[in-house]
Amino acid sequence: MNLLTSFLRKTYNRNSFVKNFSFLYYFLRHILFTDKAIIKKRYKKLHGFEPNFENPKRFTEKIQWLKLYNCDPLLTLYSDKLRNRDFIKDRIGPEYLIPLIYSTDNPKNIPFKKLPSRYIIKTNHASGLNIVVKDGKVFRSNEIETFNKNKIIRTLKNWQRTNYYYVNQEREYKGIRPMILIEELMQDESGNQVLNDYKIHCFGGIPKYIQTIFDRMEEVKENWFDCEWNALDLYYFSSVKKQLEKPSNLEDLLYIAKKLSYEFYYVRVDLYSIRNKIYFGELTFHPYSGLMKFTPDEWDFRLGELIKIS
Repeated sequence: MNLLTSFLRKTYNRNSFVKNFSFLYYFLRHILFTDKAIIKKRYKKLHGFEPNFENPKRFTEKIQWLKLYNCDPLLTLYSDKLRNRDFIKDRIGPEYLIPLIYSTDNPKNIPFKKLPSRYIIKTNHASGLNIVVKDGKVFRSNEIETFNKNKIIRTLKNWQRTNYYYVNQEREYKGIRPMILIEELMQDESGNQVLNDYKIHCFGGIPKYIQTIFDRMEEVKENWFDCEWNALDLYYFSSVKKQLEKPSNLEDLLYIAKKLSYEFYYVRVDLYSIRNKIYFGELTFHPYSGLMKFTPDEWDFRLGELIKIS
């Protein structure tokens, strides 16, 4: 089964026809069914029961509620990885931004020959779409490839054609104009190709829990801590854990998360710490689109209690 899953994933990542067909499916599904109907069906498939929209209790239920009923247009601005740079500058300062090398709406315009030997290419309109280029090698989807400009351009064009609102009914992505941004490739003390980040879950502007998902290019490891850095018996992504020392700048990480989250029902603030210097990652309003299964299940309720939607 693992070999079959790996084959299907690689086929999907490499085959633009398959990708375009799948997103056509999502678009047609949106025409035929309401967002509420789609969300109900997907949630029931995962949990075995429909979400309670009238009196939601679980974190996963309240995230679905927010996807449907929290229509603040500013969420689109905050979710746009290019446009939100101005928001970050105003709120906490430009020194927390990863240096931007180049941005464009047309991948063909990227001046590859003028770029440094190491950089990361991202899209502004989705989460997790990035390509790491390092000394003539490309790191993407847990694979290492020889640099191929035309292949990168094709990949970016396919990503730009996708409106992720139709995939997970997250309205903040619907109005984002797809852009490409190229940032300096930062590297933390782990030596990993992709930065390890601190995902700080904030409720009504108050940081409550810190989730770390480390070693993404290897065996992914997930840890949860409270704000005193006490380890919690909790996960939804990976049961594998990593021994992590308390960050020396933990108070600063929490302070920045608080400053970036105070006007939201809930938001996950993703931050990086590189040799004790903090950088902003992204704001995530519906992590995993609220389609996760917490282990143990009681945490779905404990986190849900913290989202005050009424």
